[in-house]
Amino acid sequence: MHLAYSERDLLGVKIVVDGWKKKGFVGELNTSTSNQGFVSVTTSNWVAKDGTFVTIELHKVSNGTGFLGGQKSAWVSRLLTHPDSLCSAPTVHGCFQSPTQPHALDRAIMDVGRFLSRTELDDYLND
Repeated sequence: MHLAYSERDLLGVKIVVDGWKKKGFVGELNTSTSNQGFVSVTTSNWVAKDGTFVTIELHKVSNGTGFLGGQKSAWVSRLLTHPDSLCSAPTVHGCFQSPTQPHALDRAIMDVGRFLSRTELDDYLND
């Protein structure tokens, strides 16, 4: 099950992307779907350098109930490539689950060009 992003969650991902931009990253953060439980970052494919694009979706998913009954969450990054910046006809390459946003994003970035993960988003949703 997806969990809606909180203001703190949005700030966390914005800080990560802003840090990337200071290092020369050129990409776009889309937060319009944060109330549905995911945001995305789209940039040109820096590995293939063939005019294609990479999108990393960062999903906030339920990870059970905590000891005191609170909702626990995990972060799942899903990696997609597509021929244009409009994200048309995407190819889904797989997902990674991590306890933190930066770690989930880092795992997806490291997989660009290798595409080792074969898991699907549904593998992480506890609906």
